[in-house]
Amino acid sequence: MKLRYLGDKVLRNTAWRIAEERGWNTTEDAEFLALTRLQGDAFVTLDPDLAARAKGIVELCPIDAVVRPRSPRVPADAEGEATCGSGCSSTS
Repeated sequence: MKLRYLGDKVLRNTAWRIAEERGWNTTEDAEFLALTRLQGDAFVTLDPDLAARAKGIVELCPIDAVVRPRSPRVPADAEGEATCGSGCSSTS
C-alpha cells in the first residue's frame, strides 16, 4: 500500500490548491482534505465546521461508518470501541 507523507510535494500542492480555491488563509484544514482526496478515502470528523468546509471537496463519511457497537465479528481497539476497516480518513 502506498502511503503519503505530510512532506509529500503532491500533497502540499493539492492542499495549497484547495485553500486557494476556497479562499482560505492557511492550508491547515486543506492538508487533511488533500490527504483524503489523494488517498481516495472518505473524510470523517466530529467538527461540524470542518465537515461544512469539506463538503464538495471530498466524500464525507459519518462516524457511525467507522465506529459501531461491538459484535463478535468486529474487533475492539485499545479503548474498547468497535472499529471497521472502511478506509475512511478521520480527524477529530
